[in-house]
This record gives sequence, C-alpha cells and structure tokens, in this order.
Amino acid sequence: MKQLILIITFLSIIPVTGEKAMQVHLNDSTVTHMVAGIDSVTFHAISDSLTGLEMNIHKGDTNVNYVNSEIDSITFYDVKDTFDVYFLAGQSNAVGRANAADITPASLKNPQTDVLLYYHKSPGGTQTMLPADQFINLAPGSANGAGAPTYPKEFGPEVNLGRTLADGNPTRKILIVKYAYGGTTLFDNWSASGGVYKTFISTANSALTKLTERGDAYILKGFAWVQGEADANVQPNTYQTNLVNLIKRVRTDVFSGIDAPFVLSRLSDNQYPTGMGAGQITVRAAQTAVPGLLPKVKYVNTDDNSLYTVRSDKIHFDAKGQLNLGKALAQALISLN
Repeated sequence: MKQLILIITFLSIIPVTGEKAMQVHLNDSTVTHMVAGIDSVTFHAISDSLTGLEMNIHKGDTNVNYVNSEIDSITFYDVKDTFDVYFLAGQSNAVGRANAADITPASLKNPQTDVLLYYHKSPGGTQTMLPADQFINLAPGSANGAGAPTYPKEFGPEVNLGRTLADGNPTRKILIVKYAYGGTTLFDNWSASGGVYKTFISTANSALTKLTERGDAYILKGFAWVQGEADANVQPNTYQTNLVNLIKRVRTDVFSGIDAPFVLSRLSDNQYPTGMGAGQITVRAAQTAVPGLLPKVKYVNTDDNSLYTVRSDKIHFDAKGQLNLGKALAQALISLN
C-alpha cells in the first residue's frame, strides 16, 4: 500500500506565546487537543489511490486517529484556561438524595470557586437551587431529580468528587459534567439506543462546546459511574456484559477511542441490611469482575458502614455517605491518571 506521510511539528507552525489548542471539527462533533500534549501529527494514505487519508495524533504512548472523510476542518486557538474534565453519571445515588444541611465540614456547603459544575436536570426535576446547563461554581443543590425532594437542598457525589480532585491536582482547573436519572437501568435507559444515554451524550457535548466557545480548552480525564440498583431488581444477569459495553461505548463516544479512566461505585452491604437478594449479588459480582476485563477500570468498595452511611430508606447514601463516596471516586480516578 502506498503511503503519503506528513509530520507536523507544532513548534514550526505555531508561535509559542502561551497555551494553544487544536480543534478537530468532525461531521457530528468537535474534539479538542491541547497542543502542549501532542508530540506530532501524521497523515497517511489508507487506500492505494491516495484518496483516503487518516490523521494520527501522537500523544506520548497514545495515538488518536481520525479518518479524513470525517474531518470538516482543523483550527488552532489561544487558550484562556484549560480544564480537566470528569463526567458523573448513573441513577439516584449519582443524582444524590443527601441533605445539604448535614454536610461537614461546613465549607463544602458553600460554592467552591476553584471547581466548576455543568449539569443537566433529570426529566421532571424540581430542583431550583442551582442553574442548569451552564457553568457554575460547584455547590450542593444539583440533585432533587424527578419528583419532590425530601430535603430543601440535596446533593450527590459531585461535591466531594470535585473537592478531592482539586486538592489532588492543585495546579489544575477542574470541571465536573453531571447527568444522572433516578431509577434508570443500564440494560435499557443507558443502552446505546436508550434515551437517558443519548441525553448524557448531548449534555457532555454541550458542556464541551460551550467551554471552547468561551476560549477555554479541556483535557478529558475520566468517568464516574454510580448505578446498579435498578438492574438488580429487573435484569441482573446481563449486567456484566452491559457494563463492559457501556465503558467501551463511552470511551468511543466521549473520549475519542482512548481508554480513559472509568470508576464505578459497587453496590453496598449498607444498602441491604437484611442481606442481598440474588439480583444484587449478581450485579455486585459483575461490578467486581469488570475491572479485570478492561484497562483503567476500578470499583469503589462502599461496604464500610462507618463511611458509607445511608438514609432511613436503606438505599440512598446520606450526607456522610455521599461525601465519602465522592472522595473515594476521586481517589480512584487520580490513581488511574
């Protein structure tokens, strides 16, 4: 096969006057790469007639490929700020049902000015504490989901997820993108054709587009998944296969094919004080097994009843439980980056 090779060295075509980003505008999406993290870009022929070209972006040990026919244009721009972006998704414990009034330390009750949050409301959500679909300082109040909340202001793992990520990466700017929906299943709602998954992808794309429109750039750092209770009650036997497929699909649809860190919260003994049923045992076993099947996947063990405490409904984490869950998810993501 003939090959036409062009290697672009960024120092030769871009004045190094500050941070630069390269945007690859595809047929149905836009992907941003920080120039500082790119070693080189290679174009090569993928057909004997030289009519097809493939672009390879070389970033350390990682290669990101784009077929020429998918690329509308490539642009470079000056960067105002660069954000490490993490995604949070799942069902009601990802949405959050914890009482913000019970948060300790009290400083986490206030907006965190060094961490941004972008979230989309669950359908029918009654939450009015925080504005949705825009960048805001991370704070409690994005939870409440569909139906009336139990408490005036509720929150999920995002509060301490963001705090722990920021503390663990003090030189980086952090953005949490959150979309979750209580009671949803992996086998249906979060499947490739599921409406909830499609809304999550739309939310992710919207956040990243708005970020670049204001002159910022981003590095996609990881995904946190808090879900499993619904499938355990309805269709547990396919959970392992469906979870593997979700991870692969998210890595394709959001991370452009890179094996990005993926962490998940395993079903907790504390949610089932009288013992897990067959469905819960099956889903939990799947959550335990999947990290051994794919690279850069970890689960968080939430069985410690001194840390992962639950509300009286025995299914949703309370304030202490959510804060510790967010911290553990962040620590797992940091360990995989």
